[in-house]
Amino acid sequence: MSALRTARLAWPMLLLFPSVLPLTPSTATERELRAARTLGAETETLRTASVHLGDVDGDGDLDLALANRNGQQNVVLLQQDGLFDDVRSYGSGSDETRAVALGDLNGDGHLDIVAGNIGQANATYLGRGDGTFGPANAFGDKKANTFGLALADLDRDGHLDVVVANVRGPNAAFFSDGGGKRLRQLAFGPDDHDTYGVAVGDLNGDDYPDVVTANSDGPDVVFLNRPHGER
Repeated sequence: MSALRTARLAWPMLLLFPSVLPLTPSTATERELRAARTLGAETETLRTASVHLGDVDGDGDLDLALANRNGQQNVVLLQQDGLFDDVRSYGSGSDETRAVALGDLNGDGHLDIVAGNIGQANATYLGRGDGTFGPANAFGDKKANTFGLALADLDRDGHLDVVVANVRGPNAAFFSDGGGKRLRQLAFGPDDHDTYGVAVGDLNGDDYPDVVTANSDGPDVVFLNRPHGER
């Protein structure tokens, strides 16, 4: 069993994670980012709090999973020929979702959705591989205040686990049994931090993902992933 041991983050400090894109060589051509298209219907204003990219329908194109706030329907936008007009919904249609992540939670080769909510339980939605998702599998506190998510195999058992960033409550790691529905909770950090972001990566080279939390009311904190009971 893994435990998350606190190591405070001194500021300023640069954190490098394996997911950070490599630096381009100095001979690379200069680039710029231009707006290509807008998303959503012209008559509707999206209230999106978080977005994650992944190929949820197995066609080789990256699709978009959107977490929408204020009770707006959560959606997945499937990419076809560079457009995102094929809209698939997930959730109840009135969820207060603030964070979303994609990952294969049950090992079937299809991406699943993890949604972080406020005022209700967080949830997983198992993907069917065609761009649609099954019903919600609630986990954690029934009145969660989750604003950030990260997925990683914390205990290296071959299954993705979930780390959630909470406001007005302890953060938590949820260890998966490989089915994507039953998640065992491990709370970590103080009860009074307002954590809005979380990232995972192996900071000390022991091959286990560690956790960094971004807090708005105190110092950011590094939590080292240690065997349970180790000092």
